[in-house]
Amino acid sequence: MLRCPGEQLGVRSRRLTRREATMGLDARVRCRCFEDGRLKPGPVPVTDLYIDEDGYLASRTLDTASIRYDWRRYHARYGKLDEEFTLWLEDCCEHENGEYCSEWIGTWGMYGVFQDAVEEAGGKEVLPLLGHMLPTANGGQYPVEKTEATLVEVEQFIRITRDECARGMAYSLQRLLLASLETRNPILWC
Repeated sequence: MLRCPGEQLGVRSRRLTRREATMGLDARVRCRCFEDGRLKPGPVPVTDLYIDEDGYLASRTLDTASIRYDWRRYHARYGKLDEEFTLWLEDCCEHENGEYCSEWIGTWGMYGVFQDAVEEAGGKEVLPLLGHMLPTANGGQYPVEKTEATLVEVEQFIRITRDECARGMAYSLQRLLLASLETRNPILWC
């Protein structure tokens, strides 16, 4: 059994299984370079770019083709462009991978520790936004409209929790929420 790093500081958390300790949740906030017209020239025209339903910068041409053709035909017709586009996305602006903020939230076991700590701090009655903020699987978004109020709850939670593991996760969430407020872009869970 592995333990949360906070236990090394004498703070008690539940023990994590090896599987819980290795699978985790990450999050990012996309920069505003696309919206502000600050992208470097790329392999597709800027008019072909859009933000997809998952919140990522995408190409209409490539997305349409990936639906229209099976993998073999897509790769034969668009493989080179797809590869060039993927490489361009890594360096399309001043922010690496178009990420204004990127955070490792924790393992799924630490997620459980965090949820337990939220319950101990008053649960969803006291911290309704924080109690529902984290997804139950990779993927999805946290809306910009909720970030300001959630930030207040995260700061409250940081002050009252005694669990260092949960506090560390809360600091990561705090950085993501601040980035979301600044960019007016949602938090993307991945």
